[in-house]
This record gives sequence, structure tokens and C-alpha cells, in this order.
Amino acid sequence: MKFSLSSALLLAGAVVGLSVAAPTVRAQDASDYPNRAIRMIVPFPAGGGTDLVARVLADALSAELGAAVYVDNIEGAAGAIGAAVAAAAEPDGYTILISAPGALTIAPHATKDLSYEPQKSFEFVSMLTDAPMMLAAPANSPFNTTAELIEAAKAGEGAVSFASSGTGGNQHLNVVHLGNLAGVQFMHVPYQGGAPALLALVGGQVDAQIANYATIKGQIEGKELELLATTAASRLSIFPDLPTVAETVPGFDARNWVGALVPAGVDQAIVAKIDAAFAEALKDETVLKRLADVGWDPYYMPPAEFRAAVATESALFHDVLEEAGLLP
Repeated sequence: MKFSLSSALLLAGAVVGLSVAAPTVRAQDASDYPNRAIRMIVPFPAGGGTDLVARVLADALSAELGAAVYVDNIEGAAGAIGAAVAAAAEPDGYTILISAPGALTIAPHATKDLSYEPQKSFEFVSMLTDAPMMLAAPANSPFNTTAELIEAAKAGEGAVSFASSGTGGNQHLNVVHLGNLAGVQFMHVPYQGGAPALLALVGGQVDAQIANYATIKGQIEGKELELLATTAASRLSIFPDLPTVAETVPGFDARNWVGALVPAGVDQAIVAKIDAAFAEALKDETVLKRLADVGWDPYYMPPAEFRAAVATESALFHDVLEEAGLLP
């Protein structure tokens, strides 16, 4: 089983003139930053988990920096299209990428045609938030536990379907990893982002999804979805009776995070200024409450630590892709 993101990424490259090399234009002096609106690229559709975080933090960043911050949703290729656009932007501090793991830790291994390299094409600014992920099914699903899903999947590929926010993304790879550990193969059904995948799950078009709690919180509260398990390593304080996937499939552990990056070449003083603004925002009680309301926890890391964490996770996802036979 193979997949490629090359056609979508080549199209993006034709539009924005992508290049792995850092742009040569230098950023403005940090003392004058910012003096105009800042574009915050979210590489997924509006309504998904990453978008919810971005919209809370756009408001907070605007207050901290004293400039307007607007969200620009550029979806496709499990986050890689938006990341490619951000990597190619002018390195002046006025384009910030708000990324989930997939575009930085999975896409580099999933295609030979990726037009950016995370460790070379970006300045890492801040890790921002973290959230538990949930194994969920439609409310009228015949499956009530992780074990029941796995048992049904033993009938063969296609017996149990999983929605994801896109081929090669974090949700997809977590499904692959779960199947590998459980010794079964689930049918993967990709969508263009978390929001359309959620609609398919609620509508019963697929059997299950591993999704951010932030994304499905309203549907859980509205009794449209049923939680089967959390993918965190241990049970959650907010759902003490909800089992972990690892209680059925030992070794499975998956969480999601969101971080901020800017194009390579942005002046380090500007990077530090943006990082400091995010750090302060994540101490604000109003911001923390807004994040908690949509299911996210603060998970701050400064630039060097964030960069190292991404490198480590990237190596782990490479192994998952290799084990699954998904390397191009």
C-alpha cells in the first residue's frame, strides 16, 4: 500500500514558487515589529481542532503584540499544502504557521516531492497546546469498545472503516499504528480536514475515528457520538471511567499538539518577540479557559525545545510508516 502527496504539492509549488531554501529577503528590524497585520496560516479547514486553537491564540497574540492577527485556512494534503505556502512566504515575521504534527513529522517521510524540509524551512517559535485524542464511534454504532472494533476488523480489510483528516496525517498514521499493534487492517477513509471527517462519522458513513477531543466535544455532549476510549497513555481526569486504547492494545499512545513556526530567515529577535507573546498569552486565565472550553491544554515549549521534540517525533513516525509499508 503506497500513497503520494506529490500532485497536490506540485500544484501548490506552481502557485507560490516553493523552495526548500530559505528566502533571501531579510526581516524588518525587530524594534518596529509588528506595524501591520499578521497572517496566521492554518493548514486545515475552519472548525477543526487546529483551527480552534489558532482562533483563540490569534486574538491573544493580537493583544500581546498590538497588531491585528487574522487566520487564513489553506487546507489540503493533511496540512502539507498550508505548510508549503508558509515556508515560501517572505521571512518578515508577518506569516505564522500554526501546525499540527502531520505536516512536520509525517509528510516529510510520506512523499518524495515535499517542497519544504521542516528543520530547514522554518524557524521554530513555540509549542502551544496539547490535547488528548479519542476513539469515537457514531451514537448508533454496534461497537462499544476498542476490543469489539478489533474483533470485527479480523473479518478482513474493509470490515471496519476509520475517517481521518487526510492521507498521511496524524489521524491516519495513528489508525495505521493501531492496526499494526492489534494485528488487523482497518479501512482508511480520508477527508479534507477534521470537520468533514467528523460530519462523516456523525452521519454513520464510517465506523470510527481517532480525533481530538476538542473537535468532537460538541457531538459527544449532544449524544451524536460515543467515546470508546482515549488514546492517551493513562486515563483522563475528565473521563475517569473511560478506558485507554492501551488497556486493550498495549503500547498504543497518541496525543496531539499544535505549534507555531515562521519561514526560515526571520530575524531571531522577531522570533523571540513572537515566542514571548505566545508564552504570555498561555498564562492568561481567559485564554486558558477558552482553550479548555474546546478541549485543549497549554503545552508551551520554547523554540529549541520545540525543534528537538519535532525531530524526535519525526523519527518515530518514520518507523511507523516503514513498518506499515507506506514509505514512498
